[in-house]
Amino acid sequence: MPKATGLRKLRGGLLAGLLAITGSRAGHTAEIVLRLKEGGFEIAGTLSAFDGRIYRIETDAYGMLDLDASRFDCTGVNCNRTDVTPAPSPSPSPALATDQPARIAIHGSTSIGTDLMPLLIRAYAATTKTALTQMKGADPGAVAYTLETPDGREIARFDLQRRGSDSAFDALSGGDAAIGMSDRAISDAEAQRLAAVAPQIRTARHEHVLGLDGIVAVVSPKSAATALGLDAVARIFSGTIKDWSELGLPPGRIVVYAASRETATFSLVDNLLLKPRRLALTPDAVILGTPGEISEAVAQDPAGIGMVPLALAEPAKSLALQSPCGIPAAPTAFALKSDEYPLSQRLYLYTTPRLEQPRARDFLQFALSEAAQSAIAASPFVSQTPELAGAQSQTVRMALAARQPIALADAAQMRRLAADAKGARRLSVTFRFAPSSAELDEKSRQDVVRLSRHLLNPEFRGKTVLLLGFTDAIGSIPTNTALSLVRASQVRAALLGSTGGGLDAQRIAARGYGALAPVACNDTADGLLLNRRVEVWIGD
Repeated sequence: MPKATGLRKLRGGLLAGLLAITGSRAGHTAEIVLRLKEGGFEIAGTLSAFDGRIYRIETDAYGMLDLDASRFDCTGVNCNRTDVTPAPSPSPSPALATDQPARIAIHGSTSIGTDLMPLLIRAYAATTKTALTQMKGADPGAVAYTLETPDGREIARFDLQRRGSDSAFDALSGGDAAIGMSDRAISDAEAQRLAAVAPQIRTARHEHVLGLDGIVAVVSPKSAATALGLDAVARIFSGTIKDWSELGLPPGRIVVYAASRETATFSLVDNLLLKPRRLALTPDAVILGTPGEISEAVAQDPAGIGMVPLALAEPAKSLALQSPCGIPAAPTAFALKSDEYPLSQRLYLYTTPRLEQPRARDFLQFALSEAAQSAIAASPFVSQTPELAGAQSQTVRMALAARQPIALADAAQMRRLAADAKGARRLSVTFRFAPSSAELDEKSRQDVVRLSRHLLNPEFRGKTVLLLGFTDAIGSIPTNTALSLVRASQVRAALLGSTGGGLDAQRIAARGYGALAPVACNDTADGLLLNRRVEVWIGD
């Protein structure tokens, strides 16, 4: 798509409605649909209570929500009902009434199915006060868990099949699974294959971001290396670069430590680092069985380098990754959560309209709740719980922004950004947009609800929330400044509307800073997408 055409489409889409949280209404069976008056934020659900001021609706992905009626237009026959019985606060039901034990088939990703899903099932059992029994068979790719009441009655059985992300979509298409696990987004071909059973598979009703995953380059604490270019790391692992002196470091033959091919770590290295550059792992690599073994070996070898999941980097030293235009990416959970670390991916759960079994829906609601994030944090993956970082950690970005050519920024704009950031702390929640679209991507749509609830915590009482909008480098300063302000303003409207009036509108401000402070190079499609964003900062 030509750049000018893409920009016109983006602007037009922003005016048409930026935050369509559930996509098309086609196929929805919810009683009401609420659409934000200020910005097109749309969410469907079943009306639970309405007192003339607040709509309480139950949704598939987010559980129970309280929404400010003055900010929404409602469509549906039940919009003005005030005779419904108020529902209790959302929590997994300890004893969902069923005549037969529920069978919950969860198929897909080997890494999610091995390292995370068992933790979530155990955590769910604890919230429902049921006994969990694991049933192993001869097949290492399959495991079953049963939930039993204190009197020994089986109420549910989880059928966990971990045979790779591809299998998730085959199982959903054939009706063999209620929930599909994937360590990548669904492809166009897979979405087309599922169209007959789930025509809206890419909407928030069926596509759910469960957590995050990422790999970091690690070296010995004795190594002089602190940061490497992403291409340089790829050339090291392919064997093209063989000596540290080729990177301007003290000479010595590089020893590459890598995970075995059947592991999730190898798949990450191959899919995120090597294959995009049409490279393959060097045959000289020292192959080890687990990420922990790689970290231990690299920590003891000053000439060594390895790639491991972020959570398993110690005792080795993690390296920052340098982009071609000089923007560094820190190997931190914050960078993963804000989508600013290049060797990362999202973990997904997919469902179809066939997800009608109450226990399966209850488990899905739990897996996507804040209560489940602690289980994710205990795994080798990264949770989505918002995290605060000090303004000092953003110093490099500000310095890079100050060095931008006059065509992208002016001094007054830079001073305003510096004033906003001074004394404030950035929250890891960052709103981004779907490719070739003015709509927030699937993670950001979920983050509207996640952030609005997070900001109601006591630690944020009396604090100022700054929503800073940014664009890519296409267009003039006035155009980009206006565009970024529109984005930030509509995120503000969505946050205020999604908390039932619980947030203080006077303490939430929107700003637009155009192409200032990029987080990625503007010379690639991926970089342009990353720079079209709305950041969240917390000030006094």
